[in-house]
Amino acid sequence: MRPGELPAAACEMFASLEEPSREDLEVLSRQIARPPAGSVFIARRCPQGLPAVILTVPTELPVGPFPPLLWLSCPYMAREAGRLEGEGLARYFERMLESDDPARGRFMEEEAEFADVTGRVLRNAWGRELADKVGEKGVAGGAGGAVKCLHAHLAFRLASGRGQVGGWCLDALEKGTGIWCEKKPAACLD
Repeated sequence: MRPGELPAAACEMFASLEEPSREDLEVLSRQIARPPAGSVFIARRCPQGLPAVILTVPTELPVGPFPPLLWLSCPYMAREAGRLEGEGLARYFERMLESDDPARGRFMEEEAEFADVTGRVLRNAWGRELADKVGEKGVAGGAGGAVKCLHAHLAFRLASGRGQVGGWCLDALEKGTGIWCEKKPAACLD
């Protein structure tokens, strides 16, 4: 599958989509500790030019839970998203959304748009029934409006430039350890 074969809505939401090179696929295999499966696209690169976020369209029906559309492949970002979750920021961000109606409104609009794009991508690949079931899920893979996985929210923000929760994650990283690594993690080295 090529980026041009994805629905226009996906190409608009994730404007930087590109096919991975052979070298990208080798890096991705090290980043995620296995070869990437399905049709894979680079949705965002880090400042060092390496894959940071990928968009994956399964080419085979998964045996277990349906994989997320976006993956945060950058080992540094994945580790930092886990650290933010461990510090309780997912719950904190949920409380922020509950107390800020404009932010909640933007968040729910983004969740609906993401679900629509996910549905379109999966309908294109698998047909309507499965796509409608999976496409109802929000950015974090659960019910729309869930703030359960900061990895997913951060991947969405990095890939699309949108995402209320992902933006808060970037703010927290900027104030703490920094948004990007200063040297390549071992998983990204040749």
